[in-house]
Amino acid sequence: MGNLQLESLYLHNNSLKGPVPLFLFNMSSLKVITLSENELCGGLPDNICRSLPVIQEMYINHNKLSGSIPSKLGKCKELRVLSLGYNSFSGAVPQSIGNLTTLRELDLDNNKLTGIPKEMSNLQLEILFLFNNSLEGPVPLFVFNMSTLNKMALSSNEFNGSLPENICQYLPVIQEIYFGFNKFSGPIPSKLCQCKELRLLGLDDNNFSGGIPQNIGNLKKLKELYLENNKLTGTLSSLQLLFIY
Repeated sequence: MGNLQLESLYLHNNSLKGPVPLFLFNMSSLKVITLSENELCGGLPDNICRSLPVIQEMYINHNKLSGSIPSKLGKCKELRVLSLGYNSFSGAVPQSIGNLTTLRELDLDNNKLTGIPKEMSNLQLEILFLFNNSLEGPVPLFVFNMSTLNKMALSSNEFNGSLPENICQYLPVIQEIYFGFNKFSGPIPSKLCQCKELRLLGLDDNNFSGGIPQNIGNLKKLKELYLENNKLTGTLSSLQLLFIY
């Protein structure tokens, strides 16, 4: 197969086992590679992008891969979609990911990752999935400055601290926010109403306290609101407008 000049390779949802064959990463004509939903194991080569100059979409999710995410991923200059979720990758997301200026979807959920680099602030992401990892501490502020984000899922980690009051100031097109099952505390941000396109807000299973912000009722497009298992107090009057639209 290594002699082929393939542009797309679809091998998802099979029963493939063992390490990913190295020759797959030498197919320089590949634009799309899909190996998801198999039983592939081992790690990915550090220089995974060296011979994939035009790769645009890489799906290797739902396998049994482990080790670090390749440190030289930043050399996949044309990459638009990177999906490595549902594996056992550990350590920090590599700094070189900040070089992927064409990347729009980043799916790293359900791994064992422990850090996200500040270089990620260079990206123009539309989808960011990092839920169910081992991330901890405050959410890096640059995450709330990614103005192209449409969906953001950071749930089921060990994030703590409070969320910025102006969480929505630089998220004009955000539609879905998943922050449940963390250790966030303090009040729910009072300016959530600035997320005009918000359809889903998940802040459940944290330690948020105080009342529900009154202006949350101005989120006319909100369809799903998860606030259970916190320490909220006060009345439900702030939700009145949500039932009018």
